[in-house]
Amino acid sequence: MKGLVAGGVALGVAMAGSLALAGPGAAQTPLEMSLSKTEVQVGDPLTISSVSPCIADDGGPGEVDLALIHTGESVWKDSFQASESGAWERTHVFVNGEPLGKYTVQATCRAQDPEDPESSLDEEYAPASFTLIGRIAGPEDPLLPTPPTIPTAPTTPATPDSPAAPEEPVSIGAGHNPPPDPPAATPVRVQPTFTG
Repeated sequence: MKGLVAGGVALGVAMAGSLALAGPGAAQTPLEMSLSKTEVQVGDPLTISSVSPCIADDGGPGEVDLALIHTGESVWKDSFQASESGAWERTHVFVNGEPLGKYTVQATCRAQDPEDPESSLDEEYAPASFTLIGRIAGPEDPLLPTPPTIPTAPTTPATPDSPAAPEEPVSIGAGHNPPPDPPAATPVRVQPTFTG
């Protein structure tokens, strides 16, 4: 019987100790957010959305601070109020000139008690990361510089009254030229004969 009582006391002390550790000073689990992509090309949108809502201490929507960090420097920031449900979403489109490489998204839910400005009820979102890569050049990509046009020799268009300028023969090999094109056929009007 003494063994059961001693075991119960030890269990009670262990539980009380763990409750003391989980009290107000214990670290909170970070809130969660999601990214629409983990690899983003210049010109493409990246959407950042809450998974966990940002709720203020009074039950209303909290304020969100959002930042994109590249090599330890903030390259884009935004602060805004979450929706009534605490959900939020922001989209950023990268343009040429923004540094390529790995980025970290940091977000904070500011849920400060309006009655007590000294209180700090901010909750951090778990950081998320993505990589910004360059854009693959296309012939009509508005985000990339337009390639220079190479001027060509002016040509005189043929008109119905003047024949087209003859083309220079192209050499196919040493001393071999292609045969000339046959002369164009001259249209001849033929009157049909009717019998009958």
